[in-house]
Amino acid sequence: MSDDSTNEATNGPSTPGIFDFDPPPEIDPNKFGPVPIVSIDSPLAAPAEPVTPEPVRFDLGSFEPVADLPHWTEPATGQVPKAIAVSGDDDWNDLSGPRWHGEGPEWAGDDLEVVLGDGGERRVVIDDTLAAPVILAEPSAGDPQRSRPRRPERAAPRTAPSGERNIPQAIGVGLAIAALALLAFRWDGVVPALALITLVVVLAAVEVFNTMRIAGSHPASLLGIVACGALPVVVYHRGEAAFAMVLALAVVFGALWYLVGADSQRPALNLGLTFLGIGWIGVLGAFAGLLLRMDDGKSIVVAAIVATAIYDTGALAGGSLVGANGHKFHPASPSKTWEGTVTGVVLAIIAGAVLGIYNISPMSEQLLHMIYLGLVVGVLAPIGDLTESLVKRDLGVKDMGTLLPGHGGVLDRVDGLLFVLPGVYYLALILGYA
Repeated sequence: MSDDSTNEATNGPSTPGIFDFDPPPEIDPNKFGPVPIVSIDSPLAAPAEPVTPEPVRFDLGSFEPVADLPHWTEPATGQVPKAIAVSGDDDWNDLSGPRWHGEGPEWAGDDLEVVLGDGGERRVVIDDTLAAPVILAEPSAGDPQRSRPRRPERAAPRTAPSGERNIPQAIGVGLAIAALALLAFRWDGVVPALALITLVVVLAAVEVFNTMRIAGSHPASLLGIVACGALPVVVYHRGEAAFAMVLALAVVFGALWYLVGADSQRPALNLGLTFLGIGWIGVLGAFAGLLLRMDDGKSIVVAAIVATAIYDTGALAGGSLVGANGHKFHPASPSKTWEGTVTGVVLAIIAGAVLGIYNISPMSEQLLHMIYLGLVVGVLAPIGDLTESLVKRDLGVKDMGTLLPGHGGVLDRVDGLLFVLPGVYYLALILGYA
């Protein structure tokens, strides 16, 4: 019996291997490693049944593709799917990405607007004009179109069509205001003067709170205006103790304003803006009521008003003379210069001396006291001007109002005087005129 017969008898019928020769050659396992011998009848070699994968389905609602995509078998076109329409190379710089606060296009909003926004309702939708989901504000009732991402609207600066002040008009309006003030303060008694002061304070408060609203904030405007109007009257009748009473009531009613739902937007921030307006306009303006309580206090108020008006005129004239060659006074008001400010201060001191010579007020008993008054005006009036400029730049407006043609708003004319009144009051108090 041959070796093949012996193997068949021992191991059963031989099966063909993977080699087409017999016996297989000797293989060094240390060189190639073990080589498995797999029979063609082995289950490992059996072909697997084809499996058809389940199709992946995406439900995008009403999403419609921007354009029909070519079949995968078609040759490449070299085009990139459009994510956003651009009109030039510079527009690529407007695409979303890390940026500093305030940079980027207007439509982009602030990076943290969604996190630190006004708390309004938001939803995520797929915009058919963009390649990625964007966060959009809920559309208002009756608005068929979706709105863009909301951000507080900043007021456009109020500028004259020519960009320059109408000097003749400004002079005419200024003379009319001066005549009205002179008539009120020359009238017997303090009622006309107190009424005029209260009217000016109320109008200035209306301008401030209205401008805050236009800029996107939500102060308690009605509360602030009432408090500002009440302060000069109450302070005149009750003295310095009235400040604490009115401010305490303003705090209580300011909290209730947001607790009862009169407004719900950023209560802490907007309460702060409300008290800024009350303190800035109402409290500072109420010092005129304290001055009216003094003997012949009306003449002291008139002296403060005249000296402040002369400072404003001198600062404007001095700045106009040097023009663009002047040295900038402060970043809050780029149009103000050191030359104009110094001119105004010098003229305010001279005005105080001249008013003292003409014995316009009880402080004229000593000429030096009136020089002190002019110095107080020269120091505090620029601070008042810069304060209003600082607030206007932050709110994005040029003038607080348009009530006075050629001058802007009421606050634009009394911004320096509001800071002068407390200084003159305490000066008179120190010098013994109270």
